[in-house]
Amino acid sequence: MVTWIAGLVVARTLSPTTLEFRDYRTATTTGFAVDLLCLFPVSCNAMPNSRAPAEIVVERLAQYLGPHTARVAVKSFSLRVLGLQVERITRADVPALLEALRPMLKTMIGTQRSEVLLRDLAKEIAP
Repeated sequence: MVTWIAGLVVARTLSPTTLEFRDYRTATTTGFAVDLLCLFPVSCNAMPNSRAPAEIVVERLAQYLGPHTARVAVKSFSLRVLGLQVERITRADVPALLEALRPMLKTMIGTQRSEVLLRDLAKEIAP
């Protein structure tokens, strides 16, 4: 299967987890293969077919804060505390992110609920 990306780059599927890219803007005929499991930094640090750690945190927070507020909170705290974009958060970064979210969660959903939520998230995303 061949897919046009921005009308200039062609991606050809080599295997279920690998794509080959060719850039026809520069008339190059050589391509490079990309392992889809490691296309994004998050997926390289996770088990194959597992979700990104930040995605899990957002999903769980959304149950209490709503989806938009949860996404904004994770994005803001990951930038401020970790200095990382959400897509680059690894499982090893999650404990620091959860600690940074603790005061906000205590204020928004209460101490008891926030402690249970943070404890469950830490267990679920443990490195």
